[in-house]
Amino acid sequence: MRFDMTIKSLLDGYRTKTFLPEEIVRAYLARIKAADANLRSIITLTEETARCQAGIAGWRLAAGEDPGLLHGVPVTYKDNIDTRGIRTTNGSQIDRDRVPRRNAAVVDRVGGAGAVTVGKANLYEYAFGITSDNPFYGDVRNPWDARFMAGGSSSGSAASVAAGFCWSRRMRLCHRIAPTTGTPSSPSSSTTARQSITSSSSATAGG
Repeated sequence: MRFDMTIKSLLDGYRTKTFLPEEIVRAYLARIKAADANLRSIITLTEETARCQAGIAGWRLAAGEDPGLLHGVPVTYKDNIDTRGIRTTNGSQIDRDRVPRRNAAVVDRVGGAGAVTVGKANLYEYAFGITSDNPFYGDVRNPWDARFMAGGSSSGSAASVAAGFCWSRRMRLCHRIAPTTGTPSSPSSSTTARQSITSSSSATAGG
């Protein structure tokens, strides 16, 4: 299994039945479970949700439906983005048991395009810093060299892409699905991109 495919290559593989969404998601979940203990990029692994969404994606392909822009693509959401039925901690102990009743708009848009949620990504507490430090869920390490951090506040988002746990959303595709929202902590995106050497972008408040 290659973990460096582009989204286009992945979707082409689905269309030609080279592989199935269930196979891809199963491989990515296994990769996260095998490698993330040292990186700490994921706060909550959403294995049950991911397998269910992948099954639906596979069924839709088998039914001959034209896949969406992100059909069957594994993604993570920064853990300050509300996800219905999945805890959203904001990287804080205060919210460790918080489970939103509805999705943030970006989750509905990205999910509506067919993406599969494999996890909630670690971050600086409440996205209020530019380092990878998190005393509650672990300091995120840089996949390219674990001696270094992955930037912040979107440390887990950047590290999960750089480690091959999910796909990066290119800016053009990202804006077609869910425009970004600037916040006072917006330098986060450029900091994490530089330090984890990835083109990942955040479609969320908090950077």
